[in-house]
Amino acid sequence: MKSYEKVVGIDVSKETLSISLYDGKSHISYETRNTVKSFFNDFVKKEKGIDFSKVLFMLENTGVYHLRLATHLSKECGYIVSVANPLVIKRYSQMNLKRVKTDKADARLIAEYGYINGDDWLFSPRDIDYYKIDMKLKAVEDFRKQINMLSNQIEAIEYLPFKDNSTLNAYKNL
Repeated sequence: MKSYEKVVGIDVSKETLSISLYDGKSHISYETRNTVKSFFNDFVKKEKGIDFSKVLFMLENTGVYHLRLATHLSKECGYIVSVANPLVIKRYSQMNLKRVKTDKADARLIAEYGYINGDDWLFSPRDIDYYKIDMKLKAVEDFRKQINMLSNQIEAIEYLPFKDNSTLNAYKNL
């Protein structure tokens, strides 16, 4: 287990980033839009005295919303990035009896967790081909689910005691 002098905890949502810079004692909070440019303009440039190559950036896995920033920080900047399972962060919060649930509070919690356990979740971006294949496989799965849903709806319409052929044909022509 390595401990860092500072950890940047980032609570990621679709639109915003809540950021907490933590040194083991106190937090400095920021909030910005969820774009790489905003992150650097609204946070990194304001913290001029910090050598970010020695700082851990700790994020929570959000499915897709964290990937752009995590990949940029790791691959383009060479920074140390960890991405934790959200259930682990939730259990850590419960273990510490934290009840406040705001983006700012979550960023603080993520930073504190990273300060202690950040090395457990080190992030290494995958090759772009991995993401392309993964996206295609997810699309195939989504299409299969939609086909199954439409088939079930057509079957349900056909079992009704009355038929509206225009509605039935609309489903069949999708």
